[in-house]
Amino acid sequence: MSRTCACIVCDGEPASSEVLREFVERCSLIIAADGGIEQLKQIGVVPDLLIGDMDSAAEALTGGAAGAEIIRYPQDKNESDSELAVVEALKRGADRVLLLSAAGKRSDHFFSNLAILTRHAGRVFLVDGNFAVFSLDAETSGSRLKIEQHKRLSVFSFGESVQGLAVSGTKWELNDVTIQAGSLGLSNEATGAAVTISIQSGTLLVFAECRPDDIEVEPRPVE
Repeated sequence: MSRTCACIVCDGEPASSEVLREFVERCSLIIAADGGIEQLKQIGVVPDLLIGDMDSAAEALTGGAAGAEIIRYPQDKNESDSELAVVEALKRGADRVLLLSAAGKRSDHFFSNLAILTRHAGRVFLVDGNFAVFSLDAETSGSRLKIEQHKRLSVFSFGESVQGLAVSGTKWELNDVTIQAGSLGLSNEATGAAVTISIQSGTLLVFAECRPDDIEVEPRPVE
């Protein structure tokens, strides 16, 4: 990855060892969000940073977290360990952040991680199996994705309605559409051409069957 990229391993359903190794090797900053350090230990990787309230990383702390820098927070806090890790990654200069092992186990944690994406549109990506998940908002001009033919793409309104939605390069193309929260936008298919997505207002969650490397998000030009 040519950009400055951070990889955050969360404490959700573990990603495969192959996926973990792939992204860890390609990112310049590796962060374990609390119990995520146990997944990194399974593949023999020491993170640059361990962050969180440590309710799931007691064993790692006892062993000195394998030499990783540690930032510890109290359990009574407003942010999740994942959000603390994202904020720290951005503060340290990452312009793209990947969340691994951020789904499964607890649905409320998964939803919280999706909400984190909407607070950092186009900068934070959740990698879940074959899908990359990210968000667009009024400050992003849109996105361009390389998705193989017949691979899936789903888009959902997060919060208020999304207005001016346009999607091209898919089986069902959209132009200047308003969508509310619901299932409209589920399971579209790529045609093999470049997929483009843009909105005028609102917050859009995008689930794309591709790699984060295949997604480019541009900021909206200042008028």
